[in-house]
Amino acid sequence: MASDMVSPVELLPQKHVTVQPEEDCKGYSTVAVRDLAEKEVLFSESPIMVVAASQDEGWMASMRQALTLLSSDCAWQFCMAVRCFGKEELPHPCPSGLQPLQPEAIARMQELCGGCLDDGLEPTELAAAAAHHLLQASADEAASAGVTLRWPEATEELVRSSGDDEESRRRAVLRWLADRLDDIANRISRNGFQLIRPVADGLFHRISYMNHCCAGQNNCTWLWNGPESILTCRTTRAVAAGEELTISYIAKPWCDLATRARRRYLKQNYNFVCLCKACCQPPKARQEAPAADSKEPAAGSEAPSKLLQLLSRWLTEEGTGEIVDEEEELGEQDGKKEAALGEAVKAEAEAVPDKAARAAARASKKLEDGPRRRGVPAAGRQPEEAEASQTAA
Repeated sequence: MASDMVSPVELLPQKHVTVQPEEDCKGYSTVAVRDLAEKEVLFSESPIMVVAASQDEGWMASMRQALTLLSSDCAWQFCMAVRCFGKEELPHPCPSGLQPLQPEAIARMQELCGGCLDDGLEPTELAAAAAHHLLQASADEAASAGVTLRWPEATEELVRSSGDDEESRRRAVLRWLADRLDDIANRISRNGFQLIRPVADGLFHRISYMNHCCAGQNNCTWLWNGPESILTCRTTRAVAAGEELTISYIAKPWCDLATRARRRYLKQNYNFVCLCKACCQPPKARQEAPAADSKEPAAGSEAPSKLLQLLSRWLTEEGTGEIVDEEEELGEQDGKKEAALGEAVKAEAEAVPDKAARAAARASKKLEDGPRRRGVPAAGRQPEEAEASQTAA
């Protein structure tokens, strides 16, 4: 989902789709302005950034290793974030392996949702660690070249106000870098895509304006062409004019699970309560894959796989040892509890109007006798199926 601060309509000039604000707290959505055929290409776009862990060298590999020890789920966001600085945001000399992001790419990135600057919270440990690695890599580069390390141009005023003490200036720059890294990493976590062939993490602009829909009811999919570095979005079925265009953020087996499991997975990994049409249907109207707690294997299949057993354990209520009954949990009376959930989410949005602030408030935690630190969702949008992100033929 994209930021609700800047309208992207002018940035999506295709005649068959438009982007419009939603009234139900989802930010922007992408809508068909004419009837679309099955497998019709909507757009192709180059990435803002693609990062493959296999290409890390030197200080970047050391940084990834250190960040992974802090959080194996979130490290990838910050490994990408350090590559998303503009020229004036990087210390000089620029650390080896980094290329400043071009202004046009920075502008596209800043339009994506998830920013958390000026929220009054302390940087995450991951951001602080990444900032330290970045500044130290620049210092090592300066020492090797026999030149003086220079702070980022964007911090000149900050440095002047920090006094003459070099250590105070260094701490101020590290804090500024960490705040900026948190802001970028949070946008990446909300809009990133998992790519294969080659395995990498990607950040894109246009497709980030497409919302999620569960249970195979999304009407669009995407294809990543690695050699050409192009992502293409197309329809998966005929779409009527005025219909919202959606993709699935999650891959198998998660997208095939019952509503409760999908919602729990999306909440844990993407930090939102899913209110898509598949999740808001009355329980009796849903047509879903068998839930993970099914004790009866499908006809012709063998005993439940280890993965399904793990999913069943994941769906077990903590401390009870019993599988939650989805129908009992969600209610049997025409989805009234889903409607109540939607009202609760809307009430939360009205209490905290800014979407980025809502995300930061939900994700952040208060430490004992310490400052509040930011929290960052962990997942990137996954290929719907094996072929969805393979290199195009």
